[in-house]
Amino acid sequence: MIDGRAWCTATLRRVRAWTRRGERTRIAFDIDNTLVDTRARTLAIARRFDARRGTRHFERLTLAGVGLDAVETCRALGLGAGPTAEFDEVWRREFWESRNFRHDQPLARTIALARRASDAGADVVYLTGRIEALAEASRRQLRALGLPGADAAHVVCKPSLAVRTAPFKAARLGGWLEDGWRVGFFFTEGRSDVSHVQATLPQLDCVLLDCSLGGTARVRPGTPLWPRLF
Repeated sequence: MIDGRAWCTATLRRVRAWTRRGERTRIAFDIDNTLVDTRARTLAIARRFDARRGTRHFERLTLAGVGLDAVETCRALGLGAGPTAEFDEVWRREFWESRNFRHDQPLARTIALARRASDAGADVVYLTGRIEALAEASRRQLRALGLPGADAAHVVCKPSLAVRTAPFKAARLGGWLEDGWRVGFFFTEGRSDVSHVQATLPQLDCVLLDCSLGGTARVRPGTPLWPRLF
């Protein structure tokens, strides 16, 4: 892996030169666990779960103990199959309710990077695994965080949860290349996203944010790695 911060700084200098020459340039950012930390969303759902049921399963849970999903979170706490299944059912429904986005915590350094990309002249887009029904709520969230261009044309959601996220993102990125855009890079914490893009679009650069929720998929050794945020 190479230093993602230094790599992004150098790439944004090139982006500024490309856009000054009139080249259409896009830079794409994921949202969840890239621009916002969703662990507090899961933590709030867990605390409500206990409050509603009069249980104490999650009284020891802290932000640092939250896993990628309900099952990982329960496993880390040593919960049994019954509580895990019950919480997983609730989590799968409530994690994707837009009212719970208010718990997300902004990731200031990557938000600043998105602003720098816009300042360099890039067309900044937000390529997310959230579904289309959450598009307006996602735009509101990004605008509240001061992110550039968070409108209907630049927040790209997948049609439904039935659509696999990594192939969806790779297809959109590939479509932009076919349409004549120069894509400076795709920035995400999702190792499976990066792995899929690298396999299908080897000419497109990805920046991987080092994150506890990023998964375990293999990525190319030379992938720029943004230093760990959580």
